[in-house]
Amino acid sequence: GLLKLIADEDGRKILGLQIVGDNATELIHLGQMAMIGGMPVDTFIHNTFNFPTMAEAYRLAAMEIVHQRESRMPPFGTRCPAAASSPPC
Repeated sequence: GLLKLIADEDGRKILGLQIVGDNATELIHLGQMAMIGGMPVDTFIHNTFNFPTMAEAYRLAAMEIVHQRESRMPPFGTRCPAAASSPPC
């Protein structure tokens, strides 16, 4: 199967999710509740899921978003470029 979390550009707010597979109807409610409650992506990383279960896929998807988010951030202690054409820090 496949579980995909869709986040905002900052990789913090959950905008949507997609689940494909045999147990999709058993898993979709977790993402729905996170969206209704305004929970950040990190919620799925900092909370414990039973292991091994299908619901752990949320944690793995959230970890991928955080990895992408952190790879776009400048290293700690570096100054943001002053040029207007540079990406925001």
